[in-house]
Amino acid sequence: MRLPALVEGIFLQRTSRFSALVLVREKKEKVYVPNSGRMQELLTAGGRVYLAESPKAERTTKYDLLLVDFHGTLVSVDSRVPNLIIMEALKKGNLPFWQGQELTDLKKEATFGKSRFDFKVSVDAGRGRWEETFIEAKSVTLVKGNTAMFPDAPTERGSKHLQELVQAVRQGLRGMVIFVVQRPDAETFAPNAETDPLFAENLQLAAECGVELHAFRCVVQKTQIVLEREIPVLGG
Repeated sequence: MRLPALVEGIFLQRTSRFSALVLVREKKEKVYVPNSGRMQELLTAGGRVYLAESPKAERTTKYDLLLVDFHGTLVSVDSRVPNLIIMEALKKGNLPFWQGQELTDLKKEATFGKSRFDFKVSVDAGRGRWEETFIEAKSVTLVKGNTAMFPDAPTERGSKHLQELVQAVRQGLRGMVIFVVQRPDAETFAPNAETDPLFAENLQLAAECGVELHAFRCVVQKTQIVLEREIPVLGG
């Protein structure tokens, strides 16, 4: 996906879950952080960041913080990106596990049980059968060593999604989680059991019950973010 024109800034401090103070064009600006994760290893004082201007009258900030330069590696911190990338891949048929299969009835924000999932799609399973599939996309920014990890803060919502996907599978539907690693330096993915042991436990249970787990890493540039390749999921 293409990115808007970006402005370079110097990160100063996180002021709330969704805002930060950044030095932009020699002026301190309060900017919007489109990610509720902690990102403590990424958002450090003095670090280089890249912003998109969003000068809307109803907003209190005129910039969105989109990219972080982490020791020379660009990392996307925009939690809206995974849905956009997966939607693009679904429309173009670019997800490798569905190569050559027809996808129809693609819907966003699909409800099952008490949860709303990012996507629902019908997949041609052959012989006139169509498999209704619920998909949840997760934004991943944390990498330890060469392993991408999720979450970087406890997520009750994430565990709830996994439990609902298990119920969908038990009712004969397909359930899937796609972890979108918004950086290019991960070789594997694993749940962050230290930060959220309940999510890690639910992820393992979901996998055992037939929920499909996938992880993809991205190439991040100042002009675009591209889904690069699938990486192995560990501990799921």
